[in-house]
Amino acid sequence: MITLKTTLGVETLRNAPTVSELKLSRIEQFKLANEGKLENYRERCCFCKVEMTNIYKTHNPYPLNKNEDATCCKDCCDTLVGPARMMMILKKEI
Repeated sequence: MITLKTTLGVETLRNAPTVSELKLSRIEQFKLANEGKLENYRERCCFCKVEMTNIYKTHNPYPLNKNEDATCCKDCCDTLVGPARMMMILKKEI
């Protein structure tokens, strides 16, 4: 079963002293990886469900998936997310 993280309210964002407190779990994962302490990393691409085992080869799937904990693989980033971002730029939606 997949559990979704609740959206942070405006007050939570205003009261957070740093961005790192909002994404602590992801930042902590990268800190552990930098120290060579991130073992058995496994995450699935939010689009194609391919298993990713290297945190440095994960990508942000925004704007197609706005869940802050979601990640996607390089192939999906190149073929889905990149074109969607370009369309946003062309439509001036950002």
